[in-house]
Amino acid sequence: MSEQRGGALAASRANCVRESVPVFEDGFWRRLVPDGGSRRSGGALMRRMASMEVVPEVEDEAYRLRRSLTLAETILGDKDDEITDLNCRLTETRKQVEYFEERAENEKRRRKEECEELARKLRKARIDAAAENTITGELKRVRKHLTPAGLGARAMDVTTDSGERAN
Repeated sequence: MSEQRGGALAASRANCVRESVPVFEDGFWRRLVPDGGSRRSGGALMRRMASMEVVPEVEDEAYRLRRSLTLAETILGDKDDEITDLNCRLTETRKQVEYFEERAENEKRRRKEECEELARKLRKARIDAAAENTITGELKRVRKHLTPAGLGARAMDVTTDSGERAN
């Protein structure tokens, strides 16, 4: 059906131009050549198409080679564009990889420094706690000696002002 439409279009063009018209049929370019009938004959389009003969188009070899070269250059240009795009994407990806690697190293270094800082603070807190414990033990020992019982108040039978015994 599409071949009929293509042929009908070519035939209508042939009616107007009265010269050969290129038509792509069966995988080949062909030229529809009108038979020389009058434009005003009033015949149906199908009769007009039937009266045309299909002549295979013969192209000059130089023309075909130029077309092939142009097509090859176009394809190579497209491939060059694709390669350029891929190279740009590769460069961007490498930059992103470097950025994320540096970021990961910085994060690792920051965590290590934070961990070392916390360990240092923990050691200092333990040392301070041990010092406080030592000071508290000393104060308890000194207080124990400073109490009347520690001073030997019992042995001396020291009494308070009210007459009670001091413990």
